[in-house]
Amino acid sequence: MKENPIVMGIDDAPFNFPNRVTGDSTPPREDTPVVGVTCKGYFLVGLDKTQVRIDGRDAADQVEAMIRSSKHFGEIQYVLLDGIALGGFNIVDCETLAHNLELPVITVSTKQPNFGAMRDAIQQHFSDAEERLELLETLGYPRELQVPMDAGTTTIFFQPFGTPAQPAEELLHVLCRRSKVPEPLRLAHLIASILC
Repeated sequence: MKENPIVMGIDDAPFNFPNRVTGDSTPPREDTPVVGVTCKGYFLVGLDKTQVRIDGRDAADQVEAMIRSSKHFGEIQYVLLDGIALGGFNIVDCETLAHNLELPVITVSTKQPNFGAMRDAIQQHFSDAEERLELLETLGYPRELQVPMDAGTTTIFFQPFGTPAQPAEELLHVLCRRSKVPEPLRLAHLIASILC
């Protein structure tokens, strides 16, 4: 693994669900911003932005379009996503995304995802629950990884698409030295958080 891989980290901005009571006086939006941060190792080299429908079905298409339009598209070696969904239950078809881009796509989470709760929520709230659940099952379950950091060892969860697990593990070891969140994802999260 190269010391300074070129990686785009992708995360969504905070939002209120359109049909749920939040106690917040801000009217809910139908879409939420999504930020792509391209880093060379730990150095930020590019920013991109798109939006996805909250609880929609357009995440994979919007993310693919954002990556393809990035001026760094030809240089990007890996794509990292903060989990398998953006904008609530807008599940990213990571297998198709990796295939279409011809790039490895890796989802990363600092907590074990609760797929039982996800299934229950999908069945309760969506008329197209069967299709969403089929995609969720197709994507599979994340792997646990112990990552050595400067401050000790931490556990993260990841799913590799378009690459074997070992190169994904090596990448995460490189990008998680200073934080349990890989640097491109950490920066995407920080930047997305001010767009709400």
